[in-house]
Amino acid sequence: FEFIYDTKGPEITVKDSSIGKDGVYSKIDLKLYDANKVDYVLINGKKKDLTDNTWSDVNFKDVQYKEGKNVVEAFDITGNSSTFEFILD
Repeated sequence: FEFIYDTKGPEITVKDSSIGKDGVYSKIDLKLYDANKVDYVLINGKKKDLTDNTWSDVNFKDVQYKEGKNVVEAFDITGNSSTFEFILD
């Protein structure tokens, strides 16, 4: 039995393949990292399950972002979350 004390949500990083900067993108790909595995993301409130891995991607081709403000919330398998907001132009 292993007890994991984890209070931090996944790291959300904008990948180099993205087009844009300073929170405004015309195309965006995100990289997620959590030592205790990324479970799923909510994209504008819509759940997208991910394979429970330490590293995970949220690529433009896999999700439908909307024009304007988007909110991505990533959850690890222990229930912690982190949020990333951006504008899709």
